[in-house]
Amino acid sequence: MYAQNSISGTLSDENGEWLTFCSVYLSDINDSSKIITGTISDLYGKYLLQQVNQSEYLICVSGISFVTIIDTLDFAGNDTVLNFTLKPKSIDLAEVEIKSSAITHDARKTTYVVTKNSIEKSTSALNLVSIVPGLIVNELNKNISSMSNGRVKILLNGINATEHDLMAILPDEVVRIEHYRIPPVRFSDENSDCVINIITRKAIEGFDISADINQAVFTGFSDDFLAFKYNKNNLQLKLTYFFSYRNYKTRSVNEQLSYRINDTLYTLNKIGLNNSPFGYAIHDINIALYTFKEKNYVFNINIKPNLRKSFYEQNQDVELAINDKNEVYRSTEKNNYYDNISSIDIYWSKELKNKQQFITNIVGNFFNSGFDNRIIDTSTDTVVINNTSANGYKYSIISELCYSRQFSHFLLTTGIKYLHSYATYLNSGNYSLEIFTESQISNLYAYSELSGSFKKLTYSAGIGLLRNVFSEEILQNEYTFMSARPILRLNYPLSKFSNLDANYTIIPQDPSYSMLNPNMLYIDRRLYSAGNPELKSYNNSNYGITYSFYKSVIQLSSGISYNYSKDIILYYYAYNDNIILQTAKNQEWEKEYKYFANFIIRPFKKNWVSIYTIFELYLTENKIIGYPSNSLIGNKWAVFLDFDYKNWKSKIGYLNPAKTLAGQKIYTDANYSIIQLQYKIKNLTIGVSLGYPIEKSYHFSNNTVNNAIINSSLTGDILDSGRLLSFSITYSFTKGKNISDVERVIQNEDKDSGNIKPSVE
Repeated sequence: MYAQNSISGTLSDENGEWLTFCSVYLSDINDSSKIITGTISDLYGKYLLQQVNQSEYLICVSGISFVTIIDTLDFAGNDTVLNFTLKPKSIDLAEVEIKSSAITHDARKTTYVVTKNSIEKSTSALNLVSIVPGLIVNELNKNISSMSNGRVKILLNGINATEHDLMAILPDEVVRIEHYRIPPVRFSDENSDCVINIITRKAIEGFDISADINQAVFTGFSDDFLAFKYNKNNLQLKLTYFFSYRNYKTRSVNEQLSYRINDTLYTLNKIGLNNSPFGYAIHDINIALYTFKEKNYVFNINIKPNLRKSFYEQNQDVELAINDKNEVYRSTEKNNYYDNISSIDIYWSKELKNKQQFITNIVGNFFNSGFDNRIIDTSTDTVVINNTSANGYKYSIISELCYSRQFSHFLLTTGIKYLHSYATYLNSGNYSLEIFTESQISNLYAYSELSGSFKKLTYSAGIGLLRNVFSEEILQNEYTFMSARPILRLNYPLSKFSNLDANYTIIPQDPSYSMLNPNMLYIDRRLYSAGNPELKSYNNSNYGITYSFYKSVIQLSSGISYNYSKDIILYYYAYNDNIILQTAKNQEWEKEYKYFANFIIRPFKKNWVSIYTIFELYLTENKIIGYPSNSLIGNKWAVFLDFDYKNWKSKIGYLNPAKTLAGQKIYTDANYSIIQLQYKIKNLTIGVSLGYPIEKSYHFSNNTVNNAIINSSLTGDILDSGRLLSFSITYSFTKGKNISDVERVIQNEDKDSGNIKPSVE
């Protein structure tokens, strides 16, 4: 029931479609600038104004791309229902890129309305994601990441999607982008940093073709994309193909390693030679067919047959010292990987009465993977230092049932997911016994979440319960992990332009198969890696406060967070008889303190200059059992400048090389920088890019902390990536007429490629 003295109703367009995120407010009858109260419509076009005093008002209803309604209202003090139908209008938003009305914020998410200026600057929906503060769109590799370099879960009208799906969406098809900075409990089991949902407008009845070709000039670098969509009445067929190719010839890796076992000191120094090639070829295909009846049902089937192959060769001059005995030779390490990944996704959703929705989804995945590793002494070409191979396959079935209902003051979402997988693994080599294993995983995840408002405060509270059962048939080991995932998010508007958010989450982490698998893999003559079958789950607790400010010139998001994990699983080095093992163990704790600030500044009226800045300052500490605590103070920052003049667009960007502490190692990420120039005329965009313009190479490194029992460091350089010159052509062609699009529902996809590739931190 609505509260007394309330005004409520539904907003819709001329076709009867609900209008979301439209403004409804009351102002003084004698002074329209004096706002009495206001609100925005929800996902079902509903609005509610509460505790309205009996009086005369001006009522105003407005929405992006619709004619504003202003009328007088003589409110008698009773519950009143007023429904409004808004008419579309032609509006030019080029000079008002970001206004407060274009950004809405609540406890669950922030919504960004895509404007004409952003559309004109972009070639696809992938480019448009850059309007969201805190997300990084890598123009070279066509991917999206969070500031902490974590995974971003992508939804397209509610459907699970990838960056390749966004490349197939034309910019003028996008209406808004919803950013869930804290993933809802429904996605809490997927280990994503955040979630974005791209909402599109009406599609085309007919067909559209889009292509994005990106080729390097002087090295083996290619990212090519082709998409075809055909719409007829309530049926759509979509076919996409993405080909990514790398063939780098000049790559080198330097390694230093020293450790002592009993009275024997082992020292290894590997000097990388530049003639160490590296490359891969990725073929991603997506065939999709769906049919729908508006406000009734959606049926969809997705088929994805994908193939991925990679290789790298490592040529090094090796100096090996065992106490006073020295040995010098040249070694070559050759590695080949392959992944055949196929999936079929079938889902169906049904809209019921009283704003209810029911979703069912079944996904089948099949993986066939393998790798070969061979290290030889090339000075004689006869001595095999290591020869290891592994191959296997995995299948998995994922199913989900989800139910949601919109009540007058809150939204209820509840559901259950089930995953079952079976995998085999065969590993053989001269330093490892031939090992064949079979494993099964069964996951059952149930979740429920409530989202609503109380006066000005909006909230979202939920909990997920996970039961994870893993069994290994050969060793007859079975593991059962139980965990709970509570999430609480609060939002309070401080003013028309600013908000304060608070969040509390617990994210349990279960050990993976590679962490549990005790089979040893060769690293060096007395150094191996292996899992630990005694591992247990642990909880990562996160507390955060965020302040947001949105106005025409600036968008700001700044805050602090604290993470604490007790009994965290961390990799470390330990003696095991006459060898050293790199293995995992439930250690004492890990803490992280973080301050972050994300800005988007548009200092000029026509937005011909946009400045994107991202900054993080963090302190990470961990405590390995039996060792002093480790700590790292690090920072991560990025600056991107966009310039637009008529049909010309340029971008200059830089992301610094940030350090992270993981167990007894410190990793330094490669930096990212780009200079880009594009010319756009209608549906054709021609561009030239210079990746890493001031760097001679793509550089990365890692090293052990001081208190580890070994001293290890690694530095790598891909010289082909330095000053990488490439040309791009993007073209889209459409033929047909607009039809109503439908909002679709979530699909699941198994991202785990199985247990073929060893996972060693």
